[in-house]
Amino acid sequence: MSEPDSFPRHRTVSALQPETIVVCDDDADIRAATGRLLRKEGHQVLEAADGPQAIEMIRNHRPDLVLMDVDFGDADGRDLCKLLKSEPELNSTFFVLISATAVSSEEQIEGLEVGSDGYLTRPIGNRELVVRVQAFLRIRRAENARRMAEQSLFQAQRLSALGTLASGMGHEISNPLQGILSYAQLIMEEVPQGSSAFEFAQQILCECYRIKEIIQTVQILKPMQSMPELGMADLGSVARSIAALFGSEFQKENQISLVMEIADDLPPIRFNPSEFRYCLVSLLASAKDALIMRSPRTDSTPKTIEVRSHTLSDGKAVRVLVSHNSDPIPEDAIAKVFDPFFTLGSRLQSQGLNLAAAYRIAQNQGAELTVTNREDEWVDYSLTVPIPSGIDTGM
Repeated sequence: MSEPDSFPRHRTVSALQPETIVVCDDDADIRAATGRLLRKEGHQVLEAADGPQAIEMIRNHRPDLVLMDVDFGDADGRDLCKLLKSEPELNSTFFVLISATAVSSEEQIEGLEVGSDGYLTRPIGNRELVVRVQAFLRIRRAENARRMAEQSLFQAQRLSALGTLASGMGHEISNPLQGILSYAQLIMEEVPQGSSAFEFAQQILCECYRIKEIIQTVQILKPMQSMPELGMADLGSVARSIAALFGSEFQKENQISLVMEIADDLPPIRFNPSEFRYCLVSLLASAKDALIMRSPRTDSTPKTIEVRSHTLSDGKAVRVLVSHNSDPIPEDAIAKVFDPFFTLGSRLQSQGLNLAAAYRIAQNQGAELTVTNREDEWVDYSLTVPIPSGIDTGM
């Protein structure tokens, strides 16, 4: 049996979730009737009776669509639309102004200029209202899909350019690094064990190996010379072996609990097994780094990483969620987290490299990787992998 397309952590992960509509009208009867009608169509509907309530509700819930009465009690719906539409967090929300009187062409232009995405005039039949709302939501979904595609393309181009540069630099660094590593090993062989010189050489050796790991990670970011080799991976088997490998290490060294909840009936995915393992390890390493630098909590919440998986309800993909209860990622930084050298001020630069490596692997294997803050102060890394056609998922 499959689970829902997302765990109850944040909204708009799946298009199958009900879209949220805020009805703003000072007439209680109209507000209630509109709400009932749209709820019957499967939408989540919130109702605002005045301007301040509408502002608070829209900012808190970030709805998909707002139906705003032009003459909204003491407030002007156009002014509210202009105010809210100017906020970056609401730029993808559709605002539709509703007027009780005939609207001239000039008035419609004025409404569009302040940020509204459409106009409706009352009286309007129930069927027409439903159809128009569905049309507005289709347009919004299409615009969001276009925006996400543009962001993905930009991210891919940026990673490709950075990968080419970093790969070249890595090659140039490898030769002198090998020399430093060899000299450090020679020093350790010549000086007494336990001496200051031995300890310094040992530290140099550790840092050299750390640089080598970074160089190896950077190699993944360079553009593909050929199509990646695909294979059938058993997600559950790979995830459980990684848990066995890292679970005790995370707990012992960093007091981080690793919780695995992998569905037993997952279908095989078309993903190079070694690449999938590396991708999942990179996500776990990034989550661990974030938890190490987590701000102190007054409630002593234990540091936890959760790995969950399920088949989407349409049977077309498997989703893996790697979640950690670290500090939320600032909204203006979400779009940058896959940049290999992006950091949130942490000395743990490897967090950015790990996410960049995981993103490149997912992209090469035809999967999708996203990062989302949850309302309960968790962060989700979501990896969605298409299921090959012909695989029986029991849908």
